[in-house]
Amino acid sequence: MSRVIVPVLSLLAGCAVPSHDPGDSWSTSLLEPLAGPCDHGAVVALALDADGAGWVGCEGSGGLFRTLDAGDAYRPMHSSLRLQVNQLGWDHRGRMLLCGRDYASPGPDVLLTRWSEGEGWTPLLRAGDAEPSSCGRVAADARGGLAVLGGDGGALGLRAAGGAGWLEPSVFWMGLPALAPRLYAISGDASCWHALGADLTSPPVFLRPSSGSRCFPLEPVTVDPDLVGELWTMASPDQGQTWLVGGRDLGDEPYSQAVIYRSPDGGLTWRALPLPADLGWLRRLAFSDDGRCGVGVGERSAEDPGGFVIVSDDQGRSWRSLDVNVPPLGVVEVGSEGFIVGGDDGFLGRGWCG
Repeated sequence: MSRVIVPVLSLLAGCAVPSHDPGDSWSTSLLEPLAGPCDHGAVVALALDADGAGWVGCEGSGGLFRTLDAGDAYRPMHSSLRLQVNQLGWDHRGRMLLCGRDYASPGPDVLLTRWSEGEGWTPLLRAGDAEPSSCGRVAADARGGLAVLGGDGGALGLRAAGGAGWLEPSVFWMGLPALAPRLYAISGDASCWHALGADLTSPPVFLRPSSGSRCFPLEPVTVDPDLVGELWTMASPDQGQTWLVGGRDLGDEPYSQAVIYRSPDGGLTWRALPLPADLGWLRRLAFSDDGRCGVGVGERSAEDPGGFVIVSDDQGRSWRSLDVNVPPLGVVEVGSEGFIVGGDDGFLGRGWCG
């Protein structure tokens, strides 16, 4: 049965944007809390499809839901009662990818599955097909290839465009057998892959296509040799020429400080960007397709429990906080006119790009 709720996506698809100071691209009053389908469980995955419908994944076995007709109702989209949702994404044909683990599927547990209208769910990766024991992150390139990160970042499977099987992670490190970092984020484009990771004993690295026209192996570039911390998220405002990565600096443990680094040259060089001092951990970055709208979410310090939203209107060159009172946030999805954030306690909120 559909659960009738306050519309989540209507303001991202056709409704007027509230007025605000024309001299300011963002307004701190425009983040609106919304009812959602996750009850008191965390919102762990969000997606907007081409038709304006939205998808929400809930933690644990909380389920997967889709809003139809501008978000007037949520409809359960998967029958499993033991479905773990880690990420939602899209393949090169615009079909939904669900990355996680279905503990109730017939046969070996399904780790990655695809949904499309009229076809339903099609398993793409099962336990035992590749090294991951669960699907933590998934990315698709423009040619039909897929890459999967294990839930703990410690393993990866790759399926080439048009291929039926899964390749070993070593294809990423051809000629570099000593390099086997844990990967925490990955992105595909028309030519190759970019990734973000660390070997847990060295500063985090950004992995980019090797010099020249070759895709493999990916070459590692240290983001900041002095960083004692973790980088968990990556995003590009311009299809891969500019990259931003973020996470937390643990140099002053037990307190952490959120960090963002920006590269204008495809990941070759990096510069740390200034951020407000009260941000503890940047969990996710995202941009609109045109790069005009950038949003980051995360959690504040242990002394100030709660979450934060930071925004950029200059392709990630500068960031500032929205004045919001929210729980810790872990996911964000940005559309052409606005964005949706999700986090602990089933929290959903929407904001607008100026």
